[in-house]
Amino acid sequence: MKNMNNAEKNSHVKKQITHTLLDMIKKQSLTQISVRDLCNEAGVGRASFYRNYESKEDVLTAYIIKQWREYEKKHMLKSHRLDESHSELSLSDLYSGLICIISTCII
Repeated sequence: MKNMNNAEKNSHVKKQITHTLLDMIKKQSLTQISVRDLCNEAGVGRASFYRNYESKEDVLTAYIIKQWREYEKKHMLKSHRLDESHSELSLSDLYSGLICIISTCII
């Protein structure tokens, strides 16, 4: 990370946090994972976590949105209103929205 610019460092930190959280939720529930434990496992500071996310749920929400965007691009689908300003969405709201979007793509 020594030769990275700030944007590259930030991207690296986000990837570390996301991949680590996805690995951790294979072994324990999201509620059992603390931000401190997540940061320790990811090898990033808590300040770096909170610079990018408000909560563990935000990490998952950002990941789901990113995966959906890649799916849309791969399948040349019409872009739907899922944007990066997702902090006001709960995970259940996001899942419900994705189910609606997916159902309109299938039909």
